[in-house]
Amino acid sequence: MPVDAKIHNQIAIIRPLGNVDKSSAEEMNDLIKSAFNSEISSIIFDLSTSENISSDGLRVILKAITCLRAAQGFAAIVGLGETARSTLKMSGFFMLLKEYATLTDAINDLERISNKINVGD
Repeated sequence: MPVDAKIHNQIAIIRPLGNVDKSSAEEMNDLIKSAFNSEISSIIFDLSTSENISSDGLRVILKAITCLRAAQGFAAIVGLGETARSTLKMSGFFMLLKEYATLTDAINDLERISNKINVGD
C-alpha cells in the first residue's frame, strides 16, 4: 500500500493508504528517515484509512517515537479505527504518543507545544 507524507511547519504527517503491513511499514520508515533529514520537530501518524496495523508498523512507529524523544520532539496519532486503537492500546503505545480526534487538533496542539519550547530557549 502507498503512504502519503507531507511536512507542515516542521511537523511530518504520515498517512498510509490502507492497512499498515510489511510493505507500507517499509515505505513509512523510508519517509520518516527523509522527514528527519528535513529537521522536523514532530510526527503525526494519520491512520484514518488504515483498519489494521501489523507488528512491522508498530516497530516503525516505535522507532520514530524513540528518535523524536532523543531530539525532544513529539509524536501523535489520529484517525484510529477500533481495531488499530485496540492494537496500539494493548501494545502500550498510548503511554508514548497522544491520540487526537482530528488532524487539525493534532497540528494545532503540536504547534503550540513547539512554540512553548522555542520561547523557553
